[in-house]
Amino acid sequence: TYGGLNIHPSLLPDLKGAAPIEWAILSGRQRTGVSVQTLHPTRFDGGRVLAQQAVEIGGEETTVQLRARLAPIGAEALETVILERRFLDPTAWPDRGLDDEGMRAMQRDSAVPVMRARKLGKADERVVFGEMECDHLLRMVRTFGEVWSEVDFGERRGGCKRVLFSRFAKMDSSGWQAEQL
Repeated sequence: TYGGLNIHPSLLPDLKGAAPIEWAILSGRQRTGVSVQTLHPTRFDGGRVLAQQAVEIGGEETTVQLRARLAPIGAEALETVILERRFLDPTAWPDRGLDDEGMRAMQRDSAVPVMRARKLGKADERVVFGEMECDHLLRMVRTFGEVWSEVDFGERRGGCKRVLFSRFAKMDSSGWQAEQL
């Protein structure tokens, strides 16, 4: 037996890990996709890739929207794998994924580097004004929905407080709003 099948919301080996949809948006990828793979007995996202479908990421698409769009694509890919009985002998199908060595080679040769999609936490949602590019801030809101920063209101007003942001606007050099999420 091959331990089962998994639908992974990325084009493996790219964005292998716990948060592929989030990292696709946060890193500014223009495309991602869905992979159907066998489960590997010892490696996370290390099975044989049996099917893949690529999709373009919309310029203002959020994590929630992309997840909703990828779900039926993944279901259709899984149906294809099952109907074509690819799971019975995965070695009969060309492996569309790569092992770690292949991943490193792909990174060297690709215009878009292959990356791991580690789990994200609250610290990743923190905005550091003055250190982050505007486009990155916009992608953070698309990824997390809400981000935070610390603002020092002074001792008389309670000191440092956490402030939540759910929208950012990109301004042109004249100060007029050029783009808004």
